[in-house]
Amino acid sequence: MPLAPLEVLMYAMIVGGNAAPMECTLKADKKSVACTNGITAVEDKQFGMILKQVKKNEDVTFTGTSDGRLVFSNGIEGKMTAAGWIKFSNGIQARRDTRGQADTFMISGGLICTIVNETTAGCKPR
Repeated sequence: MPLAPLEVLMYAMIVGGNAAPMECTLKADKKSVACTNGITAVEDKQFGMILKQVKKNEDVTFTGTSDGRLVFSNGIEGKMTAAGWIKFSNGIQARRDTRGQADTFMISGGLICTIVNETTAGCKPR
């Protein structure tokens, strides 16, 4: 199953550490996604995906823990708040859009992230 651009977009924004407008697009090989913030993702049998930070020459993986946290191999952690947001240790917060819009996420700071088309997902100001 190919990587989902919206899923990659969310993780790429968190790993990139900057909640800013961006897009991620599934490449023709259907095994990798490239994002406009310089992060790419490739499929991986063990982790599902590996995020590659080109500028830092670093591969980042992530896992969920039994207590509900999301832990990235570069030290970023996220956990659910009582209000339903996932708060990450680098200051980014995200949650599913609860206004009934499918496949849409809200990002603290005024961004909304959604599917643009079959191969692309993007974040733009609300």
